[in-house]
Amino acid sequence: MKLNIFLIRHGETFFNKFRRVQGWSDSPLTQTGLSQSRKIAEYFLVNGIKLEAVFSSDSGRAIETSETIVEELNIQIPHNKDTRLREWCFGSFEGQDYGLFVKKLLDNAFDIYGKNREQLLYPEMSEILTRMDTEKWTESWEDLRERIFQSIFEIAEKSSRKGEKNILIVGHSLSISTFLWLIDDSQPKFNDIKSGTITQIIFENEKFELVNREITLI
Repeated sequence: MKLNIFLIRHGETFFNKFRRVQGWSDSPLTQTGLSQSRKIAEYFLVNGIKLEAVFSSDSGRAIETSETIVEELNIQIPHNKDTRLREWCFGSFEGQDYGLFVKKLLDNAFDIYGKNREQLLYPEMSEILTRMDTEKWTESWEDLRERIFQSIFEIAEKSSRKGEKNILIVGHSLSISTFLWLIDDSQPKFNDIKSGTITQIIFENEKFELVNREITLI
């Protein structure tokens, strides 16, 4: 059974608007974020795509996005919240200025690995982040990889067994791009998944295939 999975990055939030680091910390959607969520619902309506289940991380911004989409579609479908769908945790950098955080991360990447942004791999970024985090809240690469891949794999497997054809998963920029790289390492790394975009993948015979990366609606 072929399963269509629509991966959504939540709509724009206040932290996004004001360029703040937002991993496990949270902020509500802006009016733009709500509009993006409604546009996603419109995409499914216009294309005649009937969703059978929705999944989201337990972060408020992901829940608000998924609930707005379902409300706009005016449908009654199961909504499951999964902590494993959360964004990367940025530890002591949560809430800080995003530009300064990225500069410090890339400076460390060059000092430790001699690599720039384009050359850096996700495991290396995770290692650098762990070294930088003074509170020691960040996850190891092994834990990150396990929770990000397994969460979506288990959702896909269970949905396939139920015979579902179209499901929605609302998550976060870096966790989604990490997942795409895990299933296809030719995918660009650290390319921010834009707010309110749709990435379509297919799950069949326990394998994932990327169909369309970042359908931009606004």
